[in-house]
Amino acid sequence: MVSRKSEAEEVGFNLPMTSPLEISEKSLKHGMNFSVEMETGTGKTYVYLRTIHELHQCYGWKKFIIVVPSVAIREGVLKNLAITREHFADLYNKPEMDYYVWDSKKTGQAREFATNDTLQIMVITIDSFAKAQNVMNKQSDYGRPLDFIKATRPVVILDEPQNMETDIRRNAIASLNPLCTLRYSATHKHLYNLLYRLTPVDAYDKGLVKKI
Repeated sequence: MVSRKSEAEEVGFNLPMTSPLEISEKSLKHGMNFSVEMETGTGKTYVYLRTIHELHQCYGWKKFIIVVPSVAIREGVLKNLAITREHFADLYNKPEMDYYVWDSKKTGQAREFATNDTLQIMVITIDSFAKAQNVMNKQSDYGRPLDFIKATRPVVILDEPQNMETDIRRNAIASLNPLCTLRYSATHKHLYNLLYRLTPVDAYDKGLVKKI
């Protein structure tokens, strides 16, 4: 029987096979930070969105924050969330889910993120919370937004983490109190506990690079 391609597959998303990595018996060198190296154009955003759903289904984790370095990348992530929503609903039995951009004019968002008992995906630019004067770090009528987020121990996903390696930005990410931090890029500046590698050769051999 021939099955119909999913919407995600038809727009060019494919989940690559994992390239073999040497398994280390040593303790984690960089704590709960993990790097995923994927060639550009192979569906990196799809992979980390699917990772969110896998972690939610397997472990019941509900709080996820996607940190991006720019507004342009943020908008791309939002588009991917919209495109893949029905696809993931079919794959994962329609989980209740909210996704949204952190809006500094809506300080109650942080409390809603913390208290809602459904899958929560917040997308935020690094510059929205890296400085003390950012609304995220200030007291509001609802309390300090960052304190609500810290209390949830979110899984933090970094898109293009090589742009977040300054001391200020590293400290900002740590201030989220993440359960773990997953770093996705084709051009990492530093590799932290490398979990996955998809090289350009792998991507070509598997026919994974999206066509224009």
